[in-house]
Amino acid sequence: MTPHDRWTAYLGEYERALGRPLSSKMFDRLIAGADLSGEPVPDLPEADDGVAAFGPMSDGERRGWRTWIGRAVDKVAPGDGPPARLMVRVLIGRLFVRLLGQGVWDLGDGSWREPLARLTGTLQEQEGDEVPGEALDHLAALAAVCTALVRQDASLTGTRPADRVAQETWAGVRDFVAMADARLAEDLLMPPTMPRAVVVTRTDVETVIEQALDDDPDAAVTGELAEHGLDLDREDGLYLVSGSFSNPVPIAARAATLLGRHHETVLVQARSAGKWAFIAWRRPNLLLASAPAGYAWRLYRIAEPATPESRLGVASDGLPATGLVGRPMRLGQIPPEGGVRLLDSVGVDHVDLLRRLID
Repeated sequence: MTPHDRWTAYLGEYERALGRPLSSKMFDRLIAGADLSGEPVPDLPEADDGVAAFGPMSDGERRGWRTWIGRAVDKVAPGDGPPARLMVRVLIGRLFVRLLGQGVWDLGDGSWREPLARLTGTLQEQEGDEVPGEALDHLAALAAVCTALVRQDASLTGTRPADRVAQETWAGVRDFVAMADARLAEDLLMPPTMPRAVVVTRTDVETVIEQALDDDPDAAVTGELAEHGLDLDREDGLYLVSGSFSNPVPIAARAATLLGRHHETVLVQARSAGKWAFIAWRRPNLLLASAPAGYAWRLYRIAEPATPESRLGVASDGLPATGLVGRPMRLGQIPPEGGVRLLDSVGVDHVDLLRRLID
């Protein structure tokens, strides 16, 4: 069977499984409804171009669609079992995007984010799926749109619930999104003409794809710090943060927290105006050195959910005692035993390290 025949047969399977008009040109048009939740879905009129035409909705209709799509995701992308057939996952994904663009959720209601993220993770080919290459191209484009939506108003380095959902989604689909062609997502890019609409632009999708192609795991951290006027560089395993700040300890703690989400062990020095702070971080152990304030090695034990930033991020010259293990050791002396082990784990000698920090 030629690739073209395989693609035609694949589209035919959609129509046989879902019927008309539910499968109407699956990868070119919105599929209008499928009774996956056990409750009837209202018939939607079809526009001249064949795309299902949503009109203005009443509050009751919006509420009904929110309930229906939530149940549909639970059924096709369960958290404790294999997902439904690929064609149905795609159906729900495309419909979900259209409902967001229709303004089905109230402003400030982010309850759509988690189910869309869960569904996005199943858009990749799963065991048992037999997908021709053409379908994979469209799947990757849909995944890129869904990912851009999940990441909207969220940070890949933040700690809010929306940030964590975005981070988990990104980690799971990044490689797949890198395959996407933004041109195949055009029919899902809705203009923000409806009240409460949540949509993404062609630029949003292209940005997500470009970031997926970028294999630098620190790119998001670099961008996050740059928004606050901070530069991040790396030299021989040591991350260097520079900028204009009066207390380097909170800056080093922020950078260590962000980088620690991508690396098991991080070494960070923040330096500005003759002051510096160094942090070696490998949960739960943190080794801190600073000068001229403090001028000592300090070992902390920071158990979850605390982070270097939550423990050391207060913008004051004082250093907290909470979590401190043993007593501080003056710079020039051997760091606390746990700190030496932490440095040894990454092949760093404390004498050479101190020389680099002071220089």
